[in-house]
Amino acid sequence: MNTSSRPHSPPTPSGDSSAIVAELETMPGPLWRLTWTCSSDGMLLFLEDGTILGVNPRVEEVLGYPAGVLTERHLRDIFGEDHLQQISHVVEQVLSSPDAPESSKRLPVQALHISGERRSLELSITHMLRDGVTIFVGLARDVTEVERTRAALAQEQARFNTFFQDSNDALFVHDREGRILEANRVATNVFGY
Repeated sequence: MNTSSRPHSPPTPSGDSSAIVAELETMPGPLWRLTWTCSSDGMLLFLEDGTILGVNPRVEEVLGYPAGVLTERHLRDIFGEDHLQQISHVVEQVLSSPDAPESSKRLPVQALHISGERRSLELSITHMLRDGVTIFVGLARDVTEVERTRAALAQEQARFNTFFQDSNDALFVHDREGRILEANRVATNVFGY
């Protein structure tokens, strides 16, 4: 992937990348249009050099960009240089072994929201050949809230463990049948277990 500051787009069949996206958006049959417009995951179409051909409404929603703003921009504008190298590596994997397991084409990335906030995404990359042009499809799942929830849960677990272990009282955790699942150090000292 070309990482220069002004990406060069290879020629497309119609002479400009918007024609490819327009063609894909109007493909016969409702399945592609429905997938493109209604997917709960973001979809990015881009060239090997990192030029963004188009994004679906979900990407615009997750990252806060108005419709059409990201078209013709570069992946670095969304992901920054640090993640651009990771994406480039996955693109090379996709090209060199298209039949590789799906997990080798997936990576966690941080994307820049228009407000400047970082959003956590899981990006899966595949590709398709359209009129002799290799187009990469990035499926982006927003996992920001999942990560925030996990962090909050870990923080609450740490607080509970601190309270539980540092209490001056004997404390037990038991199941509904009364089986002791855990006891703090005071309980083990008092009862000798």
